[in-house]
Amino acid sequence: MAMVLGRILGAVGGLVLAGCGIMGFLVPDLPGLPWLMVVGLASIGAWIFMDWEAVGGFFSSRGGRSQAASWVLMGLVAGIAGLLLHLAEKNPKQWDGTEGAVHSLQDRTVQVLKDLPPERTITAVGYFVGLGDPQQEAARRRFEGMMQSARSTRPNLTFELIDPDASPTRAMADEVTANGTVILTLSGSDSDQPSKTERLQNPDEQDLINALVRLASDRTRVVYFTTGHGELSLDDQGGAGLSLLSRRLAGLGLQVKELNTLREPTIPEDAAVLVVAGPRTSFTTAEAETIKQWVDAGGSLLVAAEPPRPGTPEGRSSATGLEAALASWGLAFQEDLIFDEVMRRAVGDATFPLCDRYGYHASTDGLRLPLLLHTARTVIDTQPDPEFITVFHLVQTSEAAWGETALDAEVFQLDENDHPGPVTAIALAELHEKAGARGGLVVASGDADWLSDGLLGEFGNLDFAVRIFGTLAEEEDLVKLPPRETAGAGMTLSFVQKLAVILLAVLMVPGGAGLAGGIVWAWRSRL
Repeated sequence: MAMVLGRILGAVGGLVLAGCGIMGFLVPDLPGLPWLMVVGLASIGAWIFMDWEAVGGFFSSRGGRSQAASWVLMGLVAGIAGLLLHLAEKNPKQWDGTEGAVHSLQDRTVQVLKDLPPERTITAVGYFVGLGDPQQEAARRRFEGMMQSARSTRPNLTFELIDPDASPTRAMADEVTANGTVILTLSGSDSDQPSKTERLQNPDEQDLINALVRLASDRTRVVYFTTGHGELSLDDQGGAGLSLLSRRLAGLGLQVKELNTLREPTIPEDAAVLVVAGPRTSFTTAEAETIKQWVDAGGSLLVAAEPPRPGTPEGRSSATGLEAALASWGLAFQEDLIFDEVMRRAVGDATFPLCDRYGYHASTDGLRLPLLLHTARTVIDTQPDPEFITVFHLVQTSEAAWGETALDAEVFQLDENDHPGPVTAIALAELHEKAGARGGLVVASGDADWLSDGLLGEFGNLDFAVRIFGTLAEEEDLVKLPPRETAGAGMTLSFVQKLAVILLAVLMVPGGAGLAGGIVWAWRSRL
């Protein structure tokens, strides 16, 4: 009876130890794992004690000793392999033998990672589709390679790859609507300092490292919303307020404040973005000049101006007072109202244009969902000198929309005096650098309602807003990485070299393995 019980304990102990070994690789921090190993060792010890006669007889035979030696050797190999894997996991290193080290991070990037405070952890979550899109698969592999290289320099960096199609709930929780979105988080240095987060789109090495530098910086970036002209309010909790946008910007590490430009003669030094959201009265000449000088010096401005409304003669003039400044940057608002025939048929209201055309720019790269506007106007490009200013048509309507100019008509339809679609609803002007100083950025939006709580959560509005504010609030690249210089990596083999490779792969390697097996068999047969 004792013998049977001992063998049962031995079998259980062996299974427990095997399970502990597997779990040690998969979940090394599993609570209670060391105690399970103690239980397994105790069970095997009980088996040896209770069945010593059989165990002793087995080890006293020649076959038993040979098998025991084999098992010990296998255990040593497994233990050494496990130790090496554990060390590789805790201290990841990689070697890049390519010319130019194309699969490694540049020295400046490595230095930035090392200079970050060691107590601050970095978490990166990348949303890339799994299969079916070759470009996204290549971007996924590139991002994974960068993260593995960064982790070899900074072990407390963790990254995760998520397929948004396979995990739609997780993607929705993180408000991800485009492939290639990367959410980078840097933990606070102490309990009083919150974590900071930045969103990137298909980032390269320079994008990632500059995002980390910005996250680690103590410099405060503030988004100021102008007041005093009937603009949309940050405190309004209703559908026409900006409370949802304010919370979203705060989650991106940006402070949100109000600024009355009538009372403040200058724009604050900590201003990263100035937002004019739906003014009902015009800015004064002095206010406009202050804003213009700030943008010309490198500031970032977003002007969201509502169009004239039908049936309201007093609102026929929709001037913001910033027209002269906008014209100097190559932008202008049209005195029209965009109607969308598709939306008229779909929802019965043509003043909700659905814009599904995005221009080529980093802020629109990868956007899939359209932008929903309400009572919007057309933005045009006044053809500025391309040597000094570049204008991007970021958002355009479909061909079924048009800019209606006859707002006092009884029936609204496209005619020769209107602006046929597709028309631009949002445009961006980039002022080129002057004497090495950062150029200003200006976004002109023919609608302010898409930023409000009532529409910000619709379609791709929130994602586009995050992109736009990320573009406007971005500081100058703090780290400039030089381009990699690599020569051609092709390899040409002569006939003799090809023959040698074939013989090595087909004959010598298998033949050597077979010869070694024969020698071992002959040696064992003599025992």
